[in-house]
Amino acid sequence: MSLVICHWSFVIGHLSLVIGPLSLVICHLLFVICHLLFVIGHLSFVICYLLLVLCYLSLVICPLLFVIGPLLFVIGPLSFVNSQFSIFNSQFSILNFQFPIPHSPFSILNSQFSIFNSQFSIDKGNTRQQGKDTESD
Repeated sequence: MSLVICHWSFVIGHLSLVIGPLSLVICHLLFVICHLLFVIGHLSFVICYLLLVLCYLSLVICPLLFVIGPLLFVIGPLSFVNSQFSIFNSQFSILNFQFPIPHSPFSILNSQFSIFNSQFSIDKGNTRQQGKDTESD
């Protein structure tokens, strides 16, 4: 009987020699898993915090976009139309500079000034001629 007890104690001792390091490995694995869960928990907290900040930013940005969007919808085509007209006007003014068109505002203005200048020179010429006429009389 003592031989059986000795045998079983020998088996249990050997099993404890195997189970002891296995339990140590299992404990280390559990420790690593707990640390990973801790890191994942903190990362999830940081991610949730960033999502919360993004939500608050969207609460500020969305109303701004709600106001800015229609303004851009109105201003965008108008600026495109203005750029088209300014291109047309610049080409038209270049064309007007090279070949004056009688009905353009610049040529009317020029013709009014030239009429004024010609009338003034005619008046000036008439007074000189009248003066010459009076001197000769």
